[in-house]
Amino acid sequence: MQNVKIKQPGIRSWIKGGISISVNSDISVVAYALTSLIIISSIIIQTVFSPGPILVSAYQGNPVISWNKLTTEIILQHSMPPPRIARAYALVHISIYDVLLTSKNLEINTSPGLERAIITSAASEVLSYLFQDKINEIKKFALSQGILERNHDVDKLNLSSAIQLGQTVGKQVVMYAKKDGSNSVFNGTVPTGDCKWKGTNPLEPMAGQWNTFVLSSGAEIQPPPPETCNSEKYKTQVQQVVDASHNRTTKQIEAIHYWGDKPPPIIWNSIFDESIKRHNLSIIDTARALAYLNIGMYDAGISTWYTKFNYWTERPFQAAPSIITEISTPNFPGYTSGHSTFSGTAKIILGEVFPDQKEYFDYQADEANMSRMWGGIHLLQDCEEGLAVGIKIGNMVLEDMRSTPHTFIYK
Repeated sequence: MQNVKIKQPGIRSWIKGGISISVNSDISVVAYALTSLIIISSIIIQTVFSPGPILVSAYQGNPVISWNKLTTEIILQHSMPPPRIARAYALVHISIYDVLLTSKNLEINTSPGLERAIITSAASEVLSYLFQDKINEIKKFALSQGILERNHDVDKLNLSSAIQLGQTVGKQVVMYAKKDGSNSVFNGTVPTGDCKWKGTNPLEPMAGQWNTFVLSSGAEIQPPPPETCNSEKYKTQVQQVVDASHNRTTKQIEAIHYWGDKPPPIIWNSIFDESIKRHNLSIIDTARALAYLNIGMYDAGISTWYTKFNYWTERPFQAAPSIITEISTPNFPGYTSGHSTFSGTAKIILGEVFPDQKEYFDYQADEANMSRMWGGIHLLQDCEEGLAVGIKIGNMVLEDMRSTPHTFIYK
């Protein structure tokens, strides 16, 4: 199959109808129009990053995806900073992967119905703990996931044992979550001085101290210190943001909002959701992929929050009031960019799971990275160093992925 692409690093690559399109702003309108006609005329015979047809039935019947979607829906109903969003995804998907791996290690003979029951009982336990205001919705959803098995050919004794195993694993994940440091309280003071972040009540200043899964701690992988305050290099970076904020292209504005209107863990889970439609992953492989994706992003979030509240660097608009921001500036320090770190990790893990789409994930991460400077809310150093750290974390996660399969919490 032929790939039709107009490539420019840092510009978003869209996948629509199986076609990848990246637009370089230097290409003339006429050339782009002609290229578009060629692409559209050959849509039937071209496929990019997709080795086969969309496997809708396999995708729709996958309970791991169902719980991922419910988790996303519930998260969107709450105002949560990125580290807490990443934590919620990670805990839910750890419970699913741990219980499936445990049942496999115990050589439990699980039919599709029992497998669904195991997943449902574990995930509902964790999600109900995380979002206690949504317990009724979660219970209703859990019942809908198990209703066919209860009414038909699943052995009642085996079903009861499967549900009990899921609950046991889920409860152990909840016990871990209660002690993971996420309830710690900030008792420090916001530092003052030139080039320091100026604000009050920063979001999750203690998140850099939370427990991690693959990293030994949030401090394990860190970037170099930011540019010296008010140095020529620093002033040049501030001016770059000023210039970018007054000269945004239509495509840049679209990218800013694509990545800025929702937190990155939600976007990358949605990208996974779209990718799996074209890949025949088994339930256990889906569980493994989503567990590692969300564990990786969680650790990446803890790492960047450690950086943010180690240096407390100012945001661009605090250095240059003439900057016009396209989106709201989050209420925490700048260095490094969370979007960049999350995306650097996510692209590495997704490239491992879906190697035929690796280039697409690279483009998406590049765009997520640059969108923060285009939007006027990050300096270039925030983006570049965040992405570099995210890639390092992603590669560390890959080492774990390629090792002997193991549970993360349940023992």
